[in-house]
Amino acid sequence: MSKTLPFYSFGKGANILFLHGFLGSAQDAKFINNGMVNAVDLPGHGNCDLYLMNKFSMSDTAKLVVNTLKKHSLSRPLLYGYSMGGRLSLYLGIHYPELFSGLILESASPGLQKTSERLERIQLDAKQANLIIDLGIKNFLQKWYQNQLFSNLDKDKMILKRQNNNCQGLANSLLGLGLGSQNSLWSDLSSLSLKTTIVVGENDFKFVDIAKQMTKLILNCNLNIVPNAGHCLNIEAPEYLNKIIKQCLK
Repeated sequence: MSKTLPFYSFGKGANILFLHGFLGSAQDAKFINNGMVNAVDLPGHGNCDLYLMNKFSMSDTAKLVVNTLKKHSLSRPLLYGYSMGGRLSLYLGIHYPELFSGLILESASPGLQKTSERLERIQLDAKQANLIIDLGIKNFLQKWYQNQLFSNLDKDKMILKRQNNNCQGLANSLLGLGLGSQNSLWSDLSSLSLKTTIVVGENDFKFVDIAKQMTKLILNCNLNIVPNAGHCLNIEAPEYLNKIIKQCLK
């Protein structure tokens, strides 16, 4: 039997599939108030214990998502991905376009273009993975949320929300789905056939630059820059995102 991911759904209407970011879970989809919202726990997160077997690459994880879609007879949902889940969504949109009706990418990138950058990031991800194990989840989260990307978030609230994660699961996720381990998708952007909406926060400068470059390369693409917002828009600007989702579902 094909392996699948823990699956959750709520709401009614047109189907949406939400893929969460690093440290997240399917529960992060609760900000969405449009359509039939479907979400999964990715390997190493939430209730997904597949990390106990090995670490999953981008292609492995994409197959798990596809298997889950088929198991639940989910027909051509609007695919929404945040950060790590956005990179995975982009991969799915490129390699399995027939399975989706459109694509929303929140604070996402196509990966690193240069081999030297990837090798450097692989080393960084490995250090972070070891840090999770060495520090334990709560201490790691305190360090993680000091990152400027999350300056607009209530750090104590986020630590409380994320502290039930499994250290080994998160470490394996970084090693398998990390930015360094992922093959660059930049050269594939011009072949992306799905209607794509990219959303980034105005203060997330690095990702604003990436989003502008992506928009030039994707044939059918809209860019939305959210005022006075950072990286985690589904927490910082849920109303703004829901307007975009509603428009994409039309």
